Amino acid sequence: MRRVVVIGATGHIGSYLVPRLVRGGHEVIAMSRGTRDPYHASPQWNSVTRVTVDREAQDAEGTFGARIAALRPDVVIDLVCFTADPTVWTSLATGRPLALPDHGLGVLHHVHADDVAQAFERALSRSAAIGASFHVVAEQAMTLRLRRLGGVRPPSRSRARRGHPPAHLPQHHREHCPCQGGARLCAPV
Repeated sequence: MRRVVVIGATGHIGSYLVPRLVRGGHEVIAMSRGTRDPYHASPQWNSVTRVTVDREAQDAEGTFGARIAALRPDVVIDLVCFTADPTVWTSLATGRPLALPDHGLGVLHHVHADDVAQAFERALSRSAAIGASFHVVAEQAMTLRLRRLGGVRPPSRSRARRGHPPAHLPQHHREHCPCQGGARLCAPV
């Protein structure tokens, strides 16, 4: 059993991940802003320690890392480790056009939040996964441009695959995969 801190625990992925970790026998500390309940009610949440945190404020103060360390976790899963671009959100909220990255040729993998949760759960049982970055990919990939034109329907469920990068991805991705050079592991488990 491991002591696992999940940052962003009540969000979309965390709502699936936390109950999985509890069922797997882990002690879970769920950190969130405390503004909402998990998306899915589950009896496993009754055995979770919930911690309310204002990450943005504590990051600004330089205290967030110490707060996590004080919890003495064996593993930290950070589901909120990104910086949002406010111009993107404003464009989406107001219905203004949004330029597609890579001219719409970037590869997308529509995956289900529970598939991502399963990848984290499986990674905990593999010591080589600790400290690694992961990509969970769908069986089929598409580009934003192709999706916009209605050319491909995303699969209903995704499946994690192992590879550098997976052979089923389009040539464009295989040549420009962010996992090249060993920086990231494409599709663990």
